Amino acid sequence: MNYINKFVGKVYVVIFAVAVLMAISAREGRFFGMPFEQFWAQSQEVKEYSVNIEEIRKLFPEAASMRRIGIDEIIVKNVNDEQIGCVLHTMPSCSDISGYAANVPVLIGLSNERKIVGLELQENKETKWFVERVLKRGLLNSWTGTVASEAVVLKVDAVSGATMTSNAIIKSVNRRLAAFEKVIESRQGMSFVQILHEFFAWGFLAVAVFAFFPKSPLAKYRKYVLLASLLIPGLWLSRFVSLALVGGWASAGVPIETQLYMVVLVVLALFIPLFTGKSFYCTWYCPFGAAQELVGSLCPKKFTPSGEFREFLVRLRPSILMIISFLLIAGVKIDLNSVEPFSAFVVKSSSFAILVFASIFLVLSFVLRRPWCNYFCPTGQILECVRTGMVSCDTAIDPCSSNQCNSSSGDSNITRGTQKVKISEVINLLLAIAIIVILLGPSAPSFTKMKGGEVAVSGAKAPASASAVVAPNGDAKTSEAKGVEKLSENQTLKIIHQRKSVRNFEDKPVTKEQFETLVRAAMAAPTAKNAQPWQFIVVDEREKLNKMAEGLPYAKMLEKAAGAVVVCGDMTIATDMGTEKLWEHDCSAATENLLLAAESMGLGAVWTAAHPYEDRVNAVKQVLSLPDNVIPLCVVPVGYPTGVDKPKDKWKPERLHWNEYLAK
Repeated sequence: MNYINKFVGKVYVVIFAVAVLMAISAREGRFFGMPFEQFWAQSQEVKEYSVNIEEIRKLFPEAASMRRIGIDEIIVKNVNDEQIGCVLHTMPSCSDISGYAANVPVLIGLSNERKIVGLELQENKETKWFVERVLKRGLLNSWTGTVASEAVVLKVDAVSGATMTSNAIIKSVNRRLAAFEKVIESRQGMSFVQILHEFFAWGFLAVAVFAFFPKSPLAKYRKYVLLASLLIPGLWLSRFVSLALVGGWASAGVPIETQLYMVVLVVLALFIPLFTGKSFYCTWYCPFGAAQELVGSLCPKKFTPSGEFREFLVRLRPSILMIISFLLIAGVKIDLNSVEPFSAFVVKSSSFAILVFASIFLVLSFVLRRPWCNYFCPTGQILECVRTGMVSCDTAIDPCSSNQCNSSSGDSNITRGTQKVKISEVINLLLAIAIIVILLGPSAPSFTKMKGGEVAVSGAKAPASASAVVAPNGDAKTSEAKGVEKLSENQTLKIIHQRKSVRNFEDKPVTKEQFETLVRAAMAAPTAKNAQPWQFIVVDEREKLNKMAEGLPYAKMLEKAAGAVVVCGDMTIATDMGTEKLWEHDCSAATENLLLAAESMGLGAVWTAAHPYEDRVNAVKQVLSLPDNVIPLCVVPVGYPTGVDKPKDKWKPERLHWNEYLAK
């Protein structure tokens, strides 16, 4: 009966874990790389990965529109509707290539001459410190300037400290370019250093497995095995199991082809305790557990918690895992790399906060046996639940003690849970099964993003998270609603509410093509009798910008702006059309169009007045040599925002009246 309880307990843990992972990955619409619809649909369209115009402009600053000609290829055009290049997407053809924990989608910009103009990483779930190191080392510039056919066979070295992430990028770029050039994918052989890495990685894994077996002769050399764990999979290779790894695989899929070692490690970490009831990973492999035990061996006397404090510590680890799981299921964005100190081993890429985080637990190891492992580690809690089932996974058990290894670090006084199935656990199991049924059933909600044919985008930004087709006029229509607009996904409304007055600019140029795009948007404004009584002067000469800043008291930001657009009223046109009293209205509408266009392009702008102040009008006229019939309404400084300026919520419901004015 005891054996049956244990087996049922482990089945419970497996089912519940699958349900939690499915609920978490449902937000991505994929479970271990497979779209949810494939669980019940006979056929499934290939997922079209989102690309927005702002990402395109990072590769082609003069881009005005884009048009898909396939699921992973986009034609890019300028304001004159001339093709200036194309962008290749590494997804979905490289969906089986993963970094440490997830795919790393890359956009590859190609000129009309098939030369690579640059690479751009899309938003991803890969460990951010690895990505930051890759960007800092300039890996993405390795292909710039080369012809696509040459880039396919270009030898590019991985970045130390972010090997898995950089290798994923290299392999993805290589495969996508090979497909574009219709050549056989170049299989780059491993360098001597990579061969050395693999030799020591697999060698240590074999040693750890051998040490796990009962009566292994390596048990008496435990400290040396732990030291090897700290040095080889820890500080040197950075290969360890974590929540970030499991979470990434839950949505992106298991990268068996590119990360065979990590897949084998996870399988061993899960299945050895599942079938033997003994801990393998925590006892013999985990680099951070090894570091704690080695540090703790310097001080043999340890504090043994008791009473209520002990009960609190015993329940702390499962509580932490439960809180993280519920937050993820609820849709709260959590950086899983930040809830565990394992990334501290990647010293070159790790943040200062994580290094401090890890150091605290190493210091605590002097007085407590493996404090992180026993009382905090969510990954260790998962493995412990797999080992013991639901009957005792709420107890803190020293991994060394549970494996009867020859070490003084075990605590034989820690009690185990009773071997009984509780009614609450049965309810939890039913809840887990219900989650799976809901997610896999024919009435399951749709998680997939927009699919479709060619999409033209001009101006408005379409975030990767939005399921919308953005037409040239800026309207957003969701495919899910079959043409019925959802206000929450309306890109035009988003841009309107995100617009802000930007007075702080980066030292970064704005191209003539971008200025022309802004003025085109301004000229699309409504105008009385279609008079169009305006003239626009783009100023990008530093001397003239500084002179206008001197004459305009509220336009000092011109000294930092990349340029400015001066919106002017042409009184000759206005008089001829009989709209001389309305030119200010028309030019104001044009200015608002210009400001919204700047927001949609990732630029910053601010309206600074000239008219009706005579001194300001004269100051602008003098700098720009304006004739008497041309009156400057305003000067709009333009540039790339620093992020300091934020939009303001100006909604005041008390100023909204229905049918007649009512004093409030």
